[in-house]
Amino acid sequence: MEKNKITPCVYVQASASGYYPSSDMVMKEAAPPENDFLADLVQQWEHASYSLEETNVRRVVIRFGMVLGKDGGALKQLIPLFKMGLGSGLGNGKQLVSWIHVDDVADMIIHAIKNNEVHGIYNASSPHVISNKELSKTLAQALHKPFFLPNVPAFALKMFLGEMASILLVSQNLSADKIMRTGFVFKHAELKNALEHLTKQSN
Repeated sequence: MEKNKITPCVYVQASASGYYPSSDMVMKEAAPPENDFLADLVQQWEHASYSLEETNVRRVVIRFGMVLGKDGGALKQLIPLFKMGLGSGLGNGKQLVSWIHVDDVADMIIHAIKNNEVHGIYNASSPHVISNKELSKTLAQALHKPFFLPNVPAFALKMFLGEMASILLVSQNLSADKIMRTGFVFKHAELKNALEHLTKQSN
């Protein structure tokens, strides 16, 4: 864009909640990053577009939490197990999950494009953060399946999901206040509503 002197009105960049440390503390966009490979990668990724602001391009960076969608991600891997009645908590089950429905992700991007006051870094996460055990239990309920098995140990989860397992084992409590102050309204702010909507689509 700089080389070809292309100056759009707005540039929306996808980023990741891997920027933040694993913690139960509320993480606002100005929180310091974790000191590991993923956080370093996210910082470099976000910094790559920073110079656009010098060209008066409105730059928006959206850090996604766990995106819940029927066509990919962790939910696609978990639904078949839960449909067989094999659903349970993951790891110790106490880790906090900052999740967002895929439709709200799309709406947030559109919101960022259309609203000139949206500028800078924003978390993409439902305002209602839940524990992993609550996520698992609510998914079982949405699929009308039992939920009684012991938690899946972290090592077994890593064998089944590979690197995807790290998303389910870290604890993240992302704040949604900043994007909501710009007038953004979540369609699926409650986990029960979101999972019922998604599991209905997957049947």
